[in-house]
Amino acid sequence: MQQMTTDSMTRAETEYRHAIDLDPEYAAAYLGLASAKYDQALARGSTYQADAERQSAEQLFHKALELDPGLSTARAMLASLAMQYEWDWGRAARELQLAVAEPSSAVAECQYAFLLLFSGRFAEADQHIRRMLNLDPFSSGARVNFALARNLEDVSPRLVMYINRWLRSIQRC
Repeated sequence: MQQMTTDSMTRAETEYRHAIDLDPEYAAAYLGLASAKYDQALARGSTYQADAERQSAEQLFHKALELDPGLSTARAMLASLAMQYEWDWGRAARELQLAVAEPSSAVAECQYAFLLLFSGRFAEADQHIRRMLNLDPFSSGARVNFALARNLEDVSPRLVMYINRWLRSIQRC
């Protein structure tokens, strides 16, 4: 799924369905399938999801949580859907507070940071950005989200410094 192409998303969906067939109680497979469905729009180069696509992903996120209420990524993705499609900031905040209170994930920390940034709560968002990077320090997605967060925060000099440092570290690899 890291390739973010329609082919890789389709392959991922097939593999997760196979895992669910083998073990219908495997929460992580439902989470993976939901994520693949959610990411299909991005793989097509769009940020908009058709209603059926979004509803299918949402049902699968709920199924994953039904099987394992501690899946912080599933909660974070439900919060993301609430923010992105329903503009239900209260529900998104409740889901994200639960997500980061449990054993958290980089996705949960990232989504909560964005909610806080959108609310103008930059110092609080910064704590969650740091946690996101600690949880997934080598993820290019986490790094891009960090840069986007800095851009939203309008910290241009810090953003430029961070990007330059990141580029230097990549060149050393």
